[in-house]
Amino acid sequence: MSNNLIDRDDAIAIAMHSKDPVDGIKNLPAADAVEVVRCKDCQYYNLFALACEHDYFNGWIGMNGFCSYGERVGE
Repeated sequence: MSNNLIDRDDAIAIAMHSKDPVDGIKNLPAADAVEVVRCKDCQYYNLFALACEHDYFNGWIGMNGFCSYGERVGE
């Protein structure tokens, strides 16, 4: 099974109006989405200071926050 995300509204419409909803949903294109790296899992996050140490975003941010610079530890 694929881990692609699909548009919820498109899936609901297919499920409600299709004779074969499973097959219709399988053929939906993947939604335009990106994986989010939470601060607590980011290589730039300092857990002791509860702050981001990325060159472009330096400052306090909560552990469950995220930004476009996030990179998972070890990547």
